[in-house]
Amino acid sequence: MTQHAEYPTTNIEDRLSDEQREKIRAIDTLGVGAYSRAMCVLVALEIKPATEVDVFEWNTELSQVQSILEGAGLKVVQRENDASSAKLARLVVSKDQQVIDEMLLLSPTSDHRRYGELMGFTKSMIDAFERKIERLPDEEIPKEIATQIFEPKLSREHIAEEMQLLRQWEQAVKKYAPTAYQELQGKESRRSTLRHRGKEK
Repeated sequence: MTQHAEYPTTNIEDRLSDEQREKIRAIDTLGVGAYSRAMCVLVALEIKPATEVDVFEWNTELSQVQSILEGAGLKVVQRENDASSAKLARLVVSKDQQVIDEMLLLSPTSDHRRYGELMGFTKSMIDAFERKIERLPDEEIPKEIATQIFEPKLSREHIAEEMQLLRQWEQAVKKYAPTAYQELQGKESRRSTLRHRGKEK
């Protein structure tokens, strides 16, 4: 699987104190999903505007999740929960209260475009998701750690800049959430094995 050089540091990272860096790295200690931890790190580094975190009864206690995220400089608001869901809570996470307020008004299933923008995806990736431009078939997506972790919908025309963004995300997660990074790689490895076995049958 292809590896890449270190991602270009962001302005926010250049300004971080050692204490702030450690508080961001503390996100990786939370007992929530690896993908959620990775996304929160990207938001804390201002690489993505926002994300959502599902917290279940078997995860880290909700108050502790909120405390660690807030300690990393994030704002956290709980969405209204579906009583029929197994989730204890769904948290909207951002560094900007206005972004959170807007996220709370959006539906991931119907407000694809704006929701995708606030989750950090490019216009071309959102267009590809909505099939407004040609979407790259899954079998043609580059087999790299970045694409296997984030499972994006990529466009044929803009794949170069889309891959650059995903590699930036990947390297930031690798640096600030190494445990989540390893878990996500392991998850993809298991998926690949299952796909391979399926083809043998």
